[in-house]
Amino acid sequence: MSEMLMPGLMIGILGLMIVPLPTALLDFLLTLNITVSVVVLLTAIHVRRPLDFSVFPSLLLVTTLFRLGLNVSTTRLILLNGADRGADAAGHIVSTFGNFVVGGNYVVGIVVFLILTLINFIVITKGSGRIAEVSARFTLDALPGKQMSIDSDLASGLVTQDEARAKRAEVARETDFYGAMDGSSKFVRGDAIAGLIITGINILGGLFIGVAQNGMEFGDAAALYTVLTIGDGLVSQIPTLLISTAAGMVITRAAEESDLGGQVVKQTLANKSVLYAAAGILGVLVLVPGMPVLPFVLLGVGLLVTARRIKPQAETAVAGRPGAAAGAKRADAVKTEEDELAELISVNILQLEVGYGLIPVLNKAGEGTVVKRIAGLRKNLARELGIILPPVHVRDNPDLPPNEYRLLIHDVEAARGTAMPDRLLAMDPGDVRQKIQGIETIEAAFGLPALWIRSSQRTEAELAGYTVVEPETVIITHLSEIIHSNAAKLLGREELGQLLEIVAQRNPKVVEELIPNTIAHAEILSILRALLEEQVSIRDLRTILEALAEAARYGKALNFLVDQVRVRLGPAIVQRFTEGDGKLHAAIFDAATEDLLRGFVLRTEGDTALAPDLASAQALVGQLQSAFQRMQASGNPPVVLTPADLRWPLRRFVSRLIPQLAVMSQTELPTRVDVVAAATLSVAPRRPAGRIPVPPRPN
Repeated sequence: MSEMLMPGLMIGILGLMIVPLPTALLDFLLTLNITVSVVVLLTAIHVRRPLDFSVFPSLLLVTTLFRLGLNVSTTRLILLNGADRGADAAGHIVSTFGNFVVGGNYVVGIVVFLILTLINFIVITKGSGRIAEVSARFTLDALPGKQMSIDSDLASGLVTQDEARAKRAEVARETDFYGAMDGSSKFVRGDAIAGLIITGINILGGLFIGVAQNGMEFGDAAALYTVLTIGDGLVSQIPTLLISTAAGMVITRAAEESDLGGQVVKQTLANKSVLYAAAGILGVLVLVPGMPVLPFVLLGVGLLVTARRIKPQAETAVAGRPGAAAGAKRADAVKTEEDELAELISVNILQLEVGYGLIPVLNKAGEGTVVKRIAGLRKNLARELGIILPPVHVRDNPDLPPNEYRLLIHDVEAARGTAMPDRLLAMDPGDVRQKIQGIETIEAAFGLPALWIRSSQRTEAELAGYTVVEPETVIITHLSEIIHSNAAKLLGREELGQLLEIVAQRNPKVVEELIPNTIAHAEILSILRALLEEQVSIRDLRTILEALAEAARYGKALNFLVDQVRVRLGPAIVQRFTEGDGKLHAAIFDAATEDLLRGFVLRTEGDTALAPDLASAQALVGQLQSAFQRMQASGNPPVVLTPADLRWPLRRFVSRLIPQLAVMSQTELPTRVDVVAAATLSVAPRRPAGRIPVPPRPN
């Protein structure tokens, strides 16, 4: 039914302009017009904010058309039936307004009508129209800033994706609303002008019909048609005045927690000194000779009583305690100081700082902005590694050089780079056909040789074989690489709790049976961190927990549990390193070297470590670095494949020397994967000349 309301209403308004109406129906419609105007005005007074009455621009247009349709209907009846039916030609409401409201004196009626029209046209309509124009302009000007603020909150984790979507929709609604109000205010002004013109036409038309067609005396015709026309004008102008006032109230409303009446009372009566001053002014006016004493005295006394009853907020909040008012006055200052101290001692998990020269890059509007790319980075990290990236706090740092940026993890600098906001970065992937001019640099994320070039050189650089990216892409790519390599540091107890809650929602038994009866939170956190240090995704947390539940029956050493989880995750781990044909290109050790390495393994309580002699260590590192470089040059991910008992100690050994080298166990390989030996590593046994320090056990 509701979807047919507006079409039916518009057809009805069209009928008002075409079909003659009986006076009883016209009286009802005029009453409906006044009622709708009163309802709209009261709604405008009680709304908390303009968007709570977002239908108002459309409603304004409909009510304007409705009033104009009624004007046409009443004009038709006045001119057709005025000579025959007299004062009741257009119904009782028009007659009442024409006779009772203005006392039947058409001169008084004209004056009252003109005053109402001028108030509506010059004061209310013009003011609300100007406010609508300014509000629409300011809203549009503020649109990019509001959108960037929402994107920043989303990237920082202050709001969820759904909340950000709702805020964007709210901003769009606000923009549409003020734009519509800017246009609809013209209807209100046009309605006021039309009412004035229609009234003048009605009077002239009535005089002509009464004198020329019906043979009436000029005075009688003027008295009849003018009174009826003025009555019709008042019936129309009073609702117009109410709607115009409602429009002004809606446009000038700010977002508040209470309605207009509550705000007026709260703000005007908040200061008792103002009321005392007003009462004093009324007392002075009473002394003017000829002034009526009673009204001034009553209002003055009322102001004094009201002022006496108002209590300061601080006294109300802490009444009954010695020195409470003074303490309340200091509350804001103390709170601010405490907030500053709390902010100083708090540590941001992730923070991106930029020099002032890169601020335009952060503020750049569009889909590729740093803030939006950070939001995308958080999604990618959740999809690739299975962790929820903490909020990335982005701010400018005046102590940095203008074009530098740095990433801090737990307030410790993890990386630093340079970006030129007015240039593009052209990277040499190794097959550039022709060199171009530019400022030489090294790309921060991957260490590739690159050039900072002007925007006009982009086409030339791309044709020459360079990979060209914007400065914001440089920052985000570097940020992404650093976050990936430090993912283990970003997983804390809070983040672990969030991940476990997600698993528990779908698989509550898995979590309940494992934690804390079998394995404590701290142990699970250490295992997940160990996996993330090797870039193993923990997204399939259910499988990880199930693997831990089975393995914990046989031992709880960190290396044992991590290796057992890796076996369960073997297909997912291998998938990262295999090509489309399912082949794994990996470096392998010969049998003699494997036996040699087993002799270097030190076993302590719950841990194993590789501690070769210095000469063997140097030879091993040389072999691994050579294989690493060959695999990278051939385009294959660098992987070394070892027996299960050597994987953990060898990984600890190479983690600080070649962190990008993945160490996999043969037990992690699915049966369908073919292994291609990318290199065979061989270390000849040597006489021990000393042992190298054992790398510390990861946390």
